[in-house]
Amino acid sequence: MSRMWILLPALAGSLMADGQIGFVVHYDSVQSGLPGQPTSVAELSDGGFLLSGIQFSPGTTGQLHVLLRRTDQWGHAVSESEVQGNDPWIYNNGTLGAMVKLDTGFAEGLTRYDPNGWACDMMLYWFDENGDTVRTRNLMSYTNTDSIVVQHRQTIRLADGGFALGGFFDAPDASAQALLVRTNANGDTTWTRKLGYQNQAEEIWSLCELPDHGFALSVVHSGGGPSDDHTLIRTDSMGHQLWRVQYGEYGQGVPSVRFSPDSTLITFSDHKMDLGSSAWQEIELRKWNLTGSLVWSRFSHRTPNSNTWPRDLEVLPDGTIITSIGYGRTAMIAKFDANGDSIWSRFYYVFSETNNYNEAIINDIDPTSDGGFVMCGWKIQDQGDPTDGLQTWFLIKTDSLGCGSPGCQTLGVNEFVIGLQEHLKIWPNPVAQGGTVNVELSPPGGADLGPVKLVVQDVLGREVRRDVMVRTVNGVRTTFAPSSGATHLASGTYLLHLVSDGKWLAGEKLVIE
Repeated sequence: MSRMWILLPALAGSLMADGQIGFVVHYDSVQSGLPGQPTSVAELSDGGFLLSGIQFSPGTTGQLHVLLRRTDQWGHAVSESEVQGNDPWIYNNGTLGAMVKLDTGFAEGLTRYDPNGWACDMMLYWFDENGDTVRTRNLMSYTNTDSIVVQHRQTIRLADGGFALGGFFDAPDASAQALLVRTNANGDTTWTRKLGYQNQAEEIWSLCELPDHGFALSVVHSGGGPSDDHTLIRTDSMGHQLWRVQYGEYGQGVPSVRFSPDSTLITFSDHKMDLGSSAWQEIELRKWNLTGSLVWSRFSHRTPNSNTWPRDLEVLPDGTIITSIGYGRTAMIAKFDANGDSIWSRFYYVFSETNNYNEAIINDIDPTSDGGFVMCGWKIQDQGDPTDGLQTWFLIKTDSLGCGSPGCQTLGVNEFVIGLQEHLKIWPNPVAQGGTVNVELSPPGGADLGPVKLVVQDVLGREVRRDVMVRTVNGVRTTFAPSSGATHLASGTYLLHLVSDGKWLAGEKLVIE
């Protein structure tokens, strides 16, 4: 186990109403030029977060390994652990929230591969809050002679304290089968099941436990029909199939499934009418009863000549649904009501987006104890970004309305630009009564930010001042006296936002003494 201590400035952060915290950060400086992506994020007991993901090893092996990165409550990276750092084999931990929270610490399924052959293992790891390995269990192992490939996609914790892991099993001269593994609380395997048809490959991407201790499995099915059909399978408590439904026609994204408080199933996937380049691709939410009958279907976020990718979802206790979506080059989160109708959407632009058409992907989204949401994902940087071509981790924390900065719902803003925050200067801060505040935003290369406005809010999100910023050679700038004029501001803390054409560019707290 390797451990290094890292300090990283947050790119944005501010106190929310009702004690909620928001920030958007990326870890370019932490990754030291090594590409990777986070697959899971979990809240810690001290309010910080633990991210789990894959990244090329910072050690001597040069292989893709699993790293766990701990942050404080503002997303600052404070430590990092590499699983089996000296092992020359390749490690992978799945995707879409594969790390599960325990009473103390976390558990996660991993797969391990021989880079020079076909040997592989599926394992279960336990971690403490620092990301250090506490113990492991080997669930299945295959040698180079076996020529079998297994892959873990998602782990869930069961009502009895055990675990279920989903993925695929691929043997020589046969199509891959959906693989379901069940363990007890100690990680001892109680049974394994392979589901699917001959010559029709299937792979579990998401699963949930049902009240009868059976499972709902969200599966990608290939063969015997349109490519990449989504399939919903229900099993009994021993993993035997009770029924299956294929749906989604030409959907190509990763499908997810969750059990809803009203004892139904919610699936989250994409939908296309055909495979042509001009086909509309959209998000689809479906509700199913436990016999496999469709209750309703809702389509949204349609994009012509582009890709809309479903990622993770969670069904909240009130039946509302929070989702993460890959939407062109932006990372998006969207909330829906219990009937699948859209409530709001928020878009996050990672880095400067100068000549940048790589997609931003959120792999995990979860509710947090303060009523907000936290999500992790990745983006490949491009020209104008700090490290061109680096696949970079990012972490976003929002309030309950999906705002990375407080009061976004009152600003008319639903899009957020991450990479400009480090170029914002506000001085003096704190400022004395009767003083003058300077606000300057100077993006790399003096990029044109459009018509930028400075919006000042109190800590309750109420707007108390608005100014048009002046274009300069390097960016935009304005100066104002908080305690003079018609908008006299009393002593206290205020929230400054720079917005342009519906996008939030940067912001910071201002203290008036």
